[in-house]
Amino acid sequence: MFNAAEGEAEGSWRINLDSGERAFVASGFGLPSANGDLIAFPRRSQGRVSLTDSNGADLGQVPADARVAWPSPDGQKIAWLEHLPLRTPSSSVNRSVRLHVANHEIGTPRPVLDLQAAEVHWMPDNRHLIVPARDLQFEQAGVWKIDTEDGSYEILFQELFVQNVRLAPDGKRVAVMRTFNSDPEANGLWVLRIGTGEMTRVNAGAPYRCGANAESLWLLEMTPTGGARDVLRLVDVSTGELSRRVELDGQVLNDAWEISPDGSLVAFWRHEDEQVVVQSLN
Repeated sequence: MFNAAEGEAEGSWRINLDSGERAFVASGFGLPSANGDLIAFPRRSQGRVSLTDSNGADLGQVPADARVAWPSPDGQKIAWLEHLPLRTPSSSVNRSVRLHVANHEIGTPRPVLDLQAAEVHWMPDNRHLIVPARDLQFEQAGVWKIDTEDGSYEILFQELFVQNVRLAPDGKRVAVMRTFNSDPEANGLWVLRIGTGEMTRVNAGAPYRCGANAESLWLLEMTPTGGARDVLRLVDVSTGELSRRVELDGQVLNDAWEISPDGSLVAFWRHEDEQVVVQSLN
């Protein structure tokens, strides 16, 4: 996590969830791989991305003009989006970018595809990316599945405006919020089964995160500030049935919460004292 207690260095820290022990990793904000073996720290002023393990040991660097670098789940690759010198006609449209990928052991960047995008999500196969995107002609808008080896892509579904894209840890479903659709019934929270293209609407307007598998979503019931504790509900995507209800130890600040990949823990920024809390979901 990125933090600095009084008297500590500002940067990314590793926290042992059992003992609470804190250990400094590196300055700046970096994203870790799912297995925790690699953390990527963009150093734009130096034209590179520095790579470390979870202890802060140097694993090399990649030449890159990256604002954010996303490591693959196995920690072997990183992906990033480099801004292209093209005009963006509206603030509601993502910048034109070039998607790059590099193997961290080789370190040579490889351009993959030009598109309009702001984020990427690695699939568990460490080869494909799920990306909310458009092409440079402002067409083919929607959620793309991109092959980082050959640059080919498949549009999983077309939609002009999608928000809060969440890929299930097993890579089988992706949850999205569809907005500004001319058909009001098309707006809202939808879950796409990647293998079949099946779309399921979830009748909920609450903030959401994927569960440990493709069949479930966690929904956050936020109470008024100063009221009761917030509540997490685990629902089945297909049926909408509630399978678990967990009362949190406080209220979540600014929708800052995440579920662990195995679905056993939630970490959230608590409103009352602005501390990060980790709580069991079992």
